[in-house]
Amino acid sequence: MTTHPRAGARQGGVLVALLAVALLAWVGPWVTRSTTGARLDLTMSFDELLPGETRSESTPVELPVAVRVGEVRLHEVGPRGGVRWAAELCPESGDPCVDLLARGGTPSYVAAGRAAIVVTVTELALGPGGGSSLVGRITFDEVGTLAITGPEAVPSLVATAAALVSTGALLVVLARRRRAVEPDGAPC
Repeated sequence: MTTHPRAGARQGGVLVALLAVALLAWVGPWVTRSTTGARLDLTMSFDELLPGETRSESTPVELPVAVRVGEVRLHEVGPRGGVRWAAELCPESGDPCVDLLARGGTPSYVAAGRAAIVVTVTELALGPGGGSSLVGRITFDEVGTLAITGPEAVPSLVATAAALVSTGALLVVLARRRRAVEPDGAPC
């Protein structure tokens, strides 16, 4: 019994495909969510500022899942340089606030729960009764989990087990076929 050279190549291709499926089934449970974005439009106005005065306003934010602060685009509307701005995302959990204006490209993670965006303005050179506004948009990216547990893990575990059993069975069949054929192609 001799095997055709192309049959071996097909078997190798099938083996590679099954190994790829097994790998995807094994990695699947660890990558449970893709990153999705949410955005918050923000407008804060401060009028009638006195010389040297500092004022703050906050906007509550409910974060249903842990997020990473994505893009922050905040623009001053009004006389430039007359005020100093600060903007932070402060979780109610007591975790440190995230500076929205000077993050320096570092990913800033915030746990799920209630938070507030706190905007502070300090009058520097507007003059009595002056005002300024801050407008813009903040995007949040959902932080994917590294692993799933509990009932939602069962389908992934079953798929992983099925892929591993199928791969093992294929390897056993290929090993038996190779044993059935001697190196010179003549049957045993």
